[in-house]
Amino acid sequence: GKAFDSKPSLVVAVTTRGFVTTDGTKNVYVYTQGTNFGGIAKVGDMVKFSGVKAIYSNMPEVTPVTSVEVVSSGNNVSYPNPKDITASAGTYTATEAEFVSLTGTLSVSGIYYNLTLDAFADGSKMGSIVYPVDDLNAASFNGKKITITGYFNGLTSQNKYINIITTKIEEVEQPGEATLTN
Repeated sequence: GKAFDSKPSLVVAVTTRGFVTTDGTKNVYVYTQGTNFGGIAKVGDMVKFSGVKAIYSNMPEVTPVTSVEVVSSGNNVSYPNPKDITASAGTYTATEAEFVSLTGTLSVSGIYYNLTLDAFADGSKMGSIVYPVDDLNAASFNGKKITITGYFNGLTSQNKYINIITTKIEEVEQPGEATLTN
């Protein structure tokens, strides 16, 4: 609930309603709620912002946001090796925006992009792509087994959904799908 002004920090992921910034040690979601400042920050921008510190799903975030200033653009963004949480999905939790990957079959329904995980075919635990931007072309993966990579953004709906602010989507090659070349 405390208002603050950030130091310049690098935008490493975007959603249709905000962005993830890092100072090199911590990552935080700046939730603009898609209004006023939504879409202003791009991956590779160095930004300064003002807002209120908040906790959402046990994760730190900034909302509401009162200002966003792009200090520079086109900065290099490198990502750490993601922590694959597919096998530990049933027990995974974190209190920081860790860089993770998760594999499952995508189901798109309106604004919801959810992953059915093989170990939880009953739907008791699922992955969720948080407000994907058009550049991810997420809807084109509907019904396909994919791996999403990005920043963990908390558990919602009584810990059913593992929310990930996604930076990359890759289709998983299914057994027997390999193509032969001459």
